This record gives sequence, structure tokens and C-alpha cells, in this order.
Amino acid sequence: IREGTNKKDRQKWAPAYALRRAMEIDRTLGDLSAAIAAADELIQTVPESAYVPQAYLTKAEAQRWLGEGAKALVTLEGFRALIDQKQLGAGWQLEADLSALLSDAGLSGSAKRSRIADIVKAAGSDYPLLKNRAFVAEGESYLQEEEPDLAAALAAFRNIAADANADPATLAGAYAGIGESLFREVAGSMKPNKPLEEQQAQMLREALKNLLRVVVVYKDQSRYVQGALLYAGRAFDLFGTPNEQARARLMYTRLISEYPSSPAATEAKRFL
Repeated sequence: IREGTNKKDRQKWAPAYALRRAMEIDRTLGDLSAAIAAADELIQTVPESAYVPQAYLTKAEAQRWLGEGAKALVTLEGFRALIDQKQLGAGWQLEADLSALLSDAGLSGSAKRSRIADIVKAAGSDYPLLKNRAFVAEGESYLQEEEPDLAAALAAFRNIAADANADPATLAGAYAGIGESLFREVAGSMKPNKPLEEQQAQMLREALKNLLRVVVVYKDQSRYVQGALLYAGRAFDLFGTPNEQARARLMYTRLISEYPSSPAATEAKRFL
């Protein structure tokens, strides 16, 4: 794909399209630095392309996933300038607002959810996909609390999973969130040296159903696949049988092999 950007092409759209596809593939593979580089090249070399707004958002997202929230906010400042300059629609402004909210490390808890509610209200019925992405952020905010509200998180994620107006990344986030919430509920309620109760086993099975759905159906959503592999491994471990523990090891080794530099892989090594 990248080779095509360096050749003179009769189709004027080809270089921009090639860079967009390279950016998307890098993101899918979890090569975030390469995705950022492709986004930068697209923005700089074909600034009039219709793909440029998404390039800004993809770059900010990749920076955020790398733990570089401050850099993401700078990227979004450039995007806001483009929105003003090109008089882009309200949807792009809301996308910038949501991305900035997610990139702001100083925003959490009820303050973060208040901002999310503002975005949801502004999105209304005009931008249902964006609204559901905001709801994923709401669910994740409950999990990130010092004392996680697992019931509220689970309710938020279930609502998204039941809504047809959600893109693959949003659904992956919802199913991963359901799985993580259920796993943490069981892990927090287990008694030392006691076998799983039937209700706990049922919850773990539901957790695994959702986590493995992410791994199999949404395998191009690398950010969520990493967490799903980790929590699937831990859920298998909680069953405590040799067969389930072997499956747990498969989850951990796959995570470490496919995403070796991820925080999830680092954590998985503790359980091998």
C-alpha cells in the first residue's frame, strides 16, 4: 500500500486512499506508532483529502492508547483549527470533543460522566454511532473508579450491545466491558479456598462468552482484543480445573505473542 503513495498515479485520489488504508491496517495490527506516521503523512501530503479529518482522530486515538494523552490533545487542537477553517459539520466537532474528553487524564469520575452526558445530549438522534461511543466511555469510567461501580458499568455496556446503532469498535468495547465487569464481580465475591458457587460459575461463563466474542468476531479491534484475552485467561483460571487452566495459558501466551509490548501482555506474564 505504501509503495503506491510514492508513485505517480493517474487517479488523484489514490495516494490519499493508500495512506488511509495503511493507517487503518496499522491501527488494526496494533502498530500505533506506524498508524500515527501514516496519519501525519496523509495530513501533510494530501491536506485537501476528505480522509484528513479521520486521520486527525486516528492519530489522537493512537496517541491516547500509547499513554500520550497530552500529545493527543495537541493533535486535537490542530483538528479544531481545521474544523474552523473548512467549516466542517457539527459531527466532527462532537468527535473532537469526545476524543479530547477521553485524552484528558485529569478528567475522571462524575466530572467525566457529566461531560459525556453533554456530548450525548448534543449528539441526539443525529449522530447515533457517536452517541454509543460516548456510552462506552461512560461504562469504562465506572470501571476506572477507585471503587468501581460494576453494576452501573454492566448496565451501560448491556444497553450498547442491544442497540443496532453501533459500529464494530463500539460493540467490541461493549462486549469487552460486559466480560470485564462480570469477571471482576466474581473475582471480588469469591471466598478464599472455596469452590465457585453455581451463580458465580454462570457469571464467568457469560463473561467468557462476551470476551471470546471480542477475540473471534472483532479481532481487528486490537485495543479490546488485548483486554479480552487477558480477562478470558483470568476467567478460565478461576474455574480452577486443569482443562480450564490450560485454556487460560493459551489466552496468556497468545496475548504475549501477538501484543508483546502491551500493558496487558506484561500483566499476563504474572499468571503464567
